[in-house]
Amino acid sequence: MKSLIEEVLNKRWPGIKFTQVRFVFTVPAEWRPHTIGILQDCIHKAGFTETKHLNNNLEFTTEPEAAAIYAMGKLGEHRIQEGSSFMVVDCGGGTVDLTTRTLLPNNKLSEITERTGGLCGSTYIDREFARFLEKKLGFAAVDKFRRENYGQYQSLIHHFFCPRIKFEFIDEKDVFRNIDLDIERTCPALIEYINKEIRDAIEDDDWLIEIKYEDVLTMFEPVVEKILNLIRDQLASSKQRCSTMFLVGGFAESPYLVKKIRDTFVSVVPIITVPQNPITAKRKTSDGRIYKFSCIATRGREVTPDEPCSGTYYPIYPDQTSILFDVYVTSRKNARFCDEEGMRKIGDLEIDIPDIEGGTDRPVEFSLMFGELLITATARNMKNHKIYSAKFDYVKNSSYFEATEI
Repeated sequence: MKSLIEEVLNKRWPGIKFTQVRFVFTVPAEWRPHTIGILQDCIHKAGFTETKHLNNNLEFTTEPEAAAIYAMGKLGEHRIQEGSSFMVVDCGGGTVDLTTRTLLPNNKLSEITERTGGLCGSTYIDREFARFLEKKLGFAAVDKFRRENYGQYQSLIHHFFCPRIKFEFIDEKDVFRNIDLDIERTCPALIEYINKEIRDAIEDDDWLIEIKYEDVLTMFEPVVEKILNLIRDQLASSKQRCSTMFLVGGFAESPYLVKKIRDTFVSVVPIITVPQNPITAKRKTSDGRIYKFSCIATRGREVTPDEPCSGTYYPIYPDQTSILFDVYVTSRKNARFCDEEGMRKIGDLEIDIPDIEGGTDRPVEFSLMFGELLITATARNMKNHKIYSAKFDYVKNSSYFEATEI
């Protein structure tokens, strides 16, 4: 992490030394000073500070406070005036924390209700998924797999369940497609713990476990209902009308959770909003990203050599001056992720976006045109119509002619 920060410093602010940077770490509101002290020692051992104590370049703040500060930057955007109150619902991994504040003169805030929270963060959805597996494969098998192959268990959660179910699920049964968990490919170490009777049955199904809409709904409902009750109690404890609700934290990336909150409270809270990247409302880190496949050309579509296939995207950072895309092809229909089986990278598309006016609100349309032998790329700013430089580089020995989707 330190080396990554140093790299960013050298790239964006040349001449600034690592020791000149003040680091602000967010901690859960319920943490005691002793626990923060342990974190402080870890930060020092990681090389962020020169001394253990009395550091001017180290500061701690609670996650609800960080979320409230973020919300302050969005108050004007939602026309929140002095005297208005707003709620911040911090949907984290372990806990969900709520606070309601009033905007005072000179951009100051007052806390008008007691902070509340509960153990109903996104990891509790993970637990429900584990219970689903226990019903299918036996409690003893899953429990032993988790204890003796924890790394592979975590991989199952973070590389299969989270990107393909937890952060994709929406409450629309008509569009839900059953999902197959391939045990042999995803978590092969689990097989040895399954008893013979269940193993024989699963083997007959090619080691596939089918996950249906009702299964996923059962994982979400008990956890989300707890969050809805926390919001109800927080609204009831305030004498002022809540004008806006900010949903932040990693769990706020769940479309199902956001939809349930909006459907439940839309008649009570006029504005319920989620930041573009809700987890950065609390912090910006080098957390791993989930790379989704955005299809711009599909099998069966007739495309002339000079006809563009286009997509519109936005920069992640306000001062970003280039966008880099990995371009993949696949023979599979309805592919959703770049690490799926059958995905093949054919090249890199780099777009220069030198004018940073507009920050992250700079829609960039890029187009790929498929010639008989080559792919060419163009790009433009959708707001001011400026043409950007776009360069497409092929991966060595790549060819897109075998592909059916790109």
